[in-house]
Amino acid sequence: MLSLFIHATELISRPESLALTEPRLVASEAVEAPVDWAAYGPLRSAALQGAGVPTGIGGKQLLAFGGSISSVEVDGEDTMNLILQAAFGYFLDDTHEVGGQVLHYVSDSDSFEFTSRQIAPYYNYNYRQSPRLWYYGGAHAGIAIFEIDVKGGGDYDETGFAFGPHVGARYWLSPTTAVFAEPRITWSFLEDTETTLEVLFGFTTTL
Repeated sequence: MLSLFIHATELISRPESLALTEPRLVASEAVEAPVDWAAYGPLRSAALQGAGVPTGIGGKQLLAFGGSISSVEVDGEDTMNLILQAAFGYFLDDTHEVGGQVLHYVSDSDSFEFTSRQIAPYYNYNYRQSPRLWYYGGAHAGIAIFEIDVKGGGDYDETGFAFGPHVGARYWLSPTTAVFAEPRITWSFLEDTETTLEVLFGFTTTL
């Protein structure tokens, strides 16, 4: 009893001992999360530069749909141009992509209607600027089929070889879906050499 009384007396004489201990903030060093390269798009392996890269999700296929539309005035006559593209690609590894594509061209004016189709394998070298933003460049080569219908006149058909380079960028909106822009030039060897310069826009999805 005497010891309890003495202890109580000390607490009353020193009220600061009853105060609650103030919380202390302990500064901790921020740890940067590793870049998850495999979160977006195809990735065959963990062979990318840098440490802590997760194992890839394996071989992946791509399905792409693109195109463009424009109107050009030549000698006072308006010409509508439509391009549609469908492509299938496969990643051999983290950077090398091969595939095939079909392009359909339509030009229509008051005096003629022009239709062209291209069936062309392609190759892309991919560079990952970040997990979402990829740049690529490559070449395409295949068959070009031209059909010209002169309104009030005759028809003209021709088939030849076509090839050319292209570059582009993909931005991944989700792990499986991206939008892209692709400038490209194509030379078609027919009776005369035809040069086509276009910029395609579209979207890509993994399979």
